[in-house]
Amino acid sequence: MKLLTYRPLLAALILSIASLGQAQTDDFVNSDAWKLRHQEAGVEVRIRSVPDSDVDAFQGKAVLNASMASLLAVLTDPDTCPRWVEGCVHAENLGPATLLDSWQYGVNDLPWPADDRDYIIHIQLHQVNADEVLLTMNAVPDKTPQTDKVRVPKMKVAYSMRKVSEQQTEVTWSQHTDPGGRLPGWMVNLLLVDIPLKSLKRMEALAQQPQYQQRQLERDEKGQILGWMAMR
Repeated sequence: MKLLTYRPLLAALILSIASLGQAQTDDFVNSDAWKLRHQEAGVEVRIRSVPDSDVDAFQGKAVLNASMASLLAVLTDPDTCPRWVEGCVHAENLGPATLLDSWQYGVNDLPWPADDRDYIIHIQLHQVNADEVLLTMNAVPDKTPQTDKVRVPKMKVAYSMRKVSEQQTEVTWSQHTDPGGRLPGWMVNLLLVDIPLKSLKRMEALAQQPQYQQRQLERDEKGQILGWMAMR
C-alpha cells in the first residue's frame, strides 16, 4: 500500500494525541485573567499573572492582512525568526519538520547585563474547525545538551488563528516564559508589551511576501489539514 494512503490517518492520530494539551492551552488563551494593558496600530496587548511565577504572561491580538496559510508559513519557518520576533537572533529546525509537528532550537538576545537565552520548543498544529487553528509551542529544555547560554526551562506559546477572509486572519498570540537564571521577574515584565506590539506587524509584513503568500494548505476530503500543498 502506498505511503500516501496513511497520511489522513497519521494526521488524525497526531491531532487526537494532542487533544488534552489543546484543551489546557484553550484555558490559557481564553482565561478571564487577561487585562488590557496597551492598544496601538490595531494591536491589543493584554497581560496576566501566572501562578507560582514572578513573570507575567502576555497576549497580543490583531487582525492581520495575510492569509492563514501565509502566516503559518512564517511561524513555522525558523529562518524568519530574527526578522520578526523581538529579541530572536537565531532559530533552526531539529530534525525533520512538518506543518503538523516539528522541533526548533532558538537563541534570544537580552539587554545587558542579562545573559542570552536559548530554548528548544515542540511545535504542533491543532485544527479547531475549517477556519480556525491553534499552533502551540512548548519548551522541552532537556532535548539537547546545555550550551554556554542560559537554557529557558519553561515556555508556553499559543497562536490562535481564525480566518476572517481570504487575505485577513485574526491572530491571538499568548505566551508565558520562565527565562531561567537570575533574571528578575520585574525586568522581564518591562519588556512584555513591546514583544507582541512590534512583532505582530513584522509577521504581517513577512507573510505578505511572495514566497509566503503562495503557500497553501493541503486538506483531506473532510477538510482536515494534512500539511503543505506541493509548490509548483
